Amino acid sequence: MSSDEGEHDYSQAFDLEREMTPWQTRLYTKFLENDREPGFPRRIYQITLFTLQFWLPDEESAV
Repeated sequence: MSSDEGEHDYSQAFDLEREMTPWQTRLYTKFLENDREPGFPRRIYQITLFTLQFWLPDEESAV
């Protein structure tokens, strides 16, 4: 954890343990906000979810 001007970084290093390996990647995002609680405004909570996918390319397509 480090601090830069009062902000904290709680992330961990992301390592696929294959240095210098080309990866195929895909990123999905989804934005969510309150749409089920009628007594509260829609913006009472908002969040963006990220899904990252990594896979090794096929041997044939890597050439």
